[in-house]
Amino acid sequence: MKLLFCICGSFCCHASAVEILEGLVAEGHSVTVVLSESSASTDTRFGESEALIEKVTQICGKAPVLTIAQAEKTP
Repeated sequence: MKLLFCICGSFCCHASAVEILEGLVAEGHSVTVVLSESSASTDTRFGESEALIEKVTQICGKAPVLTIAQAEKTP
């Protein structure tokens, strides 16, 4: 199954969201991640934005969607 998984600026929940994402991929789903502008660009005490981008890329095997222009091109 193809899924779209969105992560927004509730930064304290990012670790939980990543765990859920890992589970979905482990179940065999093809997941495309979309990060909100805040999640893609804001470093907080809960983690750095670049680390989140790298982690979801590693899990899904493809880079997350970070901009509206990228979203318009996503199949």
